[in-house]
Amino acid sequence: MASFSIPEELTDDLFEHLLDHVDRAGLKNASMVNKRFKSQALPLLQKMYQNILEDTRKLYSEICEYLIREAPLPDNERILNNFEYFHTFGIHANSASHLEHARQIIVLIGNFCISELCLLKTLDLSFFKMENSEEFSNILARVVTENRTIQRIKIDITSIGDFGAILIGDALEKNKVLTNLSLGNNFIGDEGATKIAEALSGNAVLTSLHLQNNSIGNAGAAAIAVALSENAVLTEMHLTGNSIQEAGASSIAGALHGNANLQTLDLQDNEIRDTGAESLASALRENWTLTNLNIGRNFITAKGAKEIGEALKVNTTLQSLGVCGNNIGAEGAAEIARGLHDNEAITDLDLYRNDIGDDGAVAIAEALKKNGSLTGLDLTLNGIGYKGAQSIASALSANRILKRINLIRNNMGDEGKLLIAKASESEDIAYMV
Repeated sequence: MASFSIPEELTDDLFEHLLDHVDRAGLKNASMVNKRFKSQALPLLQKMYQNILEDTRKLYSEICEYLIREAPLPDNERILNNFEYFHTFGIHANSASHLEHARQIIVLIGNFCISELCLLKTLDLSFFKMENSEEFSNILARVVTENRTIQRIKIDITSIGDFGAILIGDALEKNKVLTNLSLGNNFIGDEGATKIAEALSGNAVLTSLHLQNNSIGNAGAAAIAVALSENAVLTEMHLTGNSIQEAGASSIAGALHGNANLQTLDLQDNEIRDTGAESLASALRENWTLTNLNIGRNFITAKGAKEIGEALKVNTTLQSLGVCGNNIGAEGAAEIARGLHDNEAITDLDLYRNDIGDDGAVAIAEALKKNGSLTGLDLTLNGIGYKGAQSIASALSANRILKRINLIRNNMGDEGKLLIAKASESEDIAYMV
């Protein structure tokens, strides 16, 4: 297989996409990141791009041969040649739903996935919307039930609703190979979430479940909590963008007290508020496996931040904490900062858009002088002025651990930005101001 190079015009876009997983806020312009950090990331981008192209080529060939052989549809070969979304993980059908033979194609893809010819490890049918969503759901459920090779399935934005989620839940009870399942943006409510949760209780292979941007409320969260109490293999649970409130968060937090395998919990964009944050903080004092917690945009104030800060004083395993888009203010930032003083586990902290101001920035700066683990910090859009910039610049000069800091969209002025730039560059820190 010939080697591939990243087209020059794609470099910035790919670099921005990569960094999006590391530091979400303020990456509209990748060139704002210093050149040294970018040059370090490009070899990784090169490898990712080459792997995607190589796997895409092999998969495209495999599926095209099957469809052309098994589907004597009018103009079938021309239709297949127009597929632009054959990826490593199958068929990303963003354009397929507009094709004349969309239904026939998805039926054939389903048949291919349960045939002996299928060696796929990952299948992506995101964005695919048939006129009959129930038929589409039945095809998906049959694939989950009968396929023996696919380990990762992504079915985001396909409108399967509770009906499809229930079918997939039934199929999960029989599946012995699927490790990653993504059902985001699918109008799944408590009924569908409950069925999937019930399947998790007896499932021994699924390690990652994405249910982001659905309509799951407290009842669905309670069912998921039961599953977390019984399941011994799930390591990632993504529930961002649902309708989980204080009671639902408390149910999940209760399960964390005894759970010994979950490593990532994403509850961003729900409504857990201070009560939910306090419940999760209580769990953090006893849970020793969770490494990533995201409770951003959940109406949390300084009261909830105080409990999180107290938990950080004793927790030794949490590595990434997301509290973006809440309203913790300077008081809440100070509470979290106090928790960081002696914490040696946290590596990434996201306080984007929390109105912490100069006083909060000063408190965080003092924590940076003492903390020995934090490598990434996001303080975007926090009303930080020149005084806060001075404190942070001083802390950066004293800190030997931090590798990335984001301070864009604050009020520190050119002089404050210059202080940050000088301190960051002298300590080899990637910065954005």
